[in-house]
Amino acid sequence: MRGPRVDANQILLAIERKVGNPPRTGLMQALRTRKLVQAIRTGQRMKLRPDDEISRVYQNEDEIIRDGVVRWAAVVQANTTLYAADPHTSPAQLVYCPAGVAPLPTVQATAANIFALKDTMPTAEDEQKLAEMITDEYIRALDWKVPHSLSEGFDMVTTIVPVPRAHIPEGLLAMGILPILAHPQSYLSVVIPQAFWQAEFREEWKHRALEIKQQQLERRQHFEASRRQAAEELKKTKFEVPPVTITQRAAKELSSRMANAGTSSAETRIRVLANLLDNGSASYNLQFESMNASQGDDLKFRAHGLHFVVDYEALTQLVGYTIGWMQTDNTEGFEFLSPLG
Repeated sequence: MRGPRVDANQILLAIERKVGNPPRTGLMQALRTRKLVQAIRTGQRMKLRPDDEISRVYQNEDEIIRDGVVRWAAVVQANTTLYAADPHTSPAQLVYCPAGVAPLPTVQATAANIFALKDTMPTAEDEQKLAEMITDEYIRALDWKVPHSLSEGFDMVTTIVPVPRAHIPEGLLAMGILPILAHPQSYLSVVIPQAFWQAEFREEWKHRALEIKQQQLERRQHFEASRRQAAEELKKTKFEVPPVTITQRAAKELSSRMANAGTSSAETRIRVLANLLDNGSASYNLQFESMNASQGDDLKFRAHGLHFVVDYEALTQLVGYTIGWMQTDNTEGFEFLSPLG
């Protein structure tokens, strides 16, 4: 994403004046620091396992607020939900220059260089570690130094931060840069809330976010229209076999859940759901309903002695899918397997 139209250095200086210089202690800083703490903690917290490295940010938040320096950070990679309407706080991998001497375009270029390592196998050992992190997405890099080969010779660090929706205009990651408070020793960082941003920067971010939302709305409307048309075509189709396959293990789990709920397959129908998301994909689910529930012209089919129903618009996202049961050491649940693998 491109940078701000207004001068980046002036934006950061304006933010620094509002946030104050570290250490943020003493009576002179008390009111301003209290407002900063309140703003930062207004953001929704990520629900994390105790061993998740991101929890270190929350554990060290007081020190970050007290001693953190104001810096520009460029987004290397972010959770896709940050680019769509979603209330949840999600993480973003950032890169920044701890000394603050690298120009913002250089920081942004470094972010692009790190992201370019995704799905590659560099020969340089220090780049291999970054390539593995950016490809895996579950590896937490909170204080990793960036090789000079990727940063034009500047000392830079890549870190991961939670991004609360309340901290960015329109709750959308509309630009590829973020002002952060970065601890000078640990490199742990937090996003500076929009209340401390320069007005022009905040308005530009909001403008871009609204543009993105409008584009997403138009894509969604187009996709929904296409889905309705496809649904009408499916209504004319005579399915010789069920359009959705259910594994025996998944059917057994469904039967068990019916029994636990005090009902049976003779009384209960299983609705297969496919809810359209803002990015044009779908989320899938199963829902029990009474056999007496209204069905309209939904498609009904049986599998493993169970009754299923799906509306034709949802079916456009489900034809050929297999509903299975996934169970590992850490999680279990139904999974929807695409015929494309």
